[in-house]
Amino acid sequence: MAGGVLLVAAWLASAQPTACVELAQPLAAGDAPLAADLRPASCTAPRAAFVYDPATGLARARRDLVAGEVVRAPPSRMVAAVRKGQSLSLRAAVGPVAIERKVVAERAAAQGRPVWVRGEDGAVFMTSAASVAP
Repeated sequence: MAGGVLLVAAWLASAQPTACVELAQPLAAGDAPLAADLRPASCTAPRAAFVYDPATGLARARRDLVAGEVVRAPPSRMVAAVRKGQSLSLRAAVGPVAIERKVVAERAAAQGRPVWVRGEDGAVFMTSAASVAP
């Protein structure tokens, strides 16, 4: 009987629709996609295009991907909120005083995760994702 339950569970899992996305722009192998890079799409047999990077908690392209390609969607929690090389504004406020400086992301980062940035003076430091904006 246990084997029958496993077969039914496997059948139900395979009957679930697979979330797919269409790439809005090309991604090089190893790049982490942003939400803006992915559009919902329908498909029947999507190809796996992303691998999990445990060091950053992000999905990364396992191969070069072309714009318009339809692939299996990565889990939304593994989609980057900040791309390496992206220009950002770092803002710190205490009461009525606010300081803002321009920085560049040194690595891709997921939503809510710390972001490594480089300031205009060349200093590299980590900051919370809540304090940066594109």
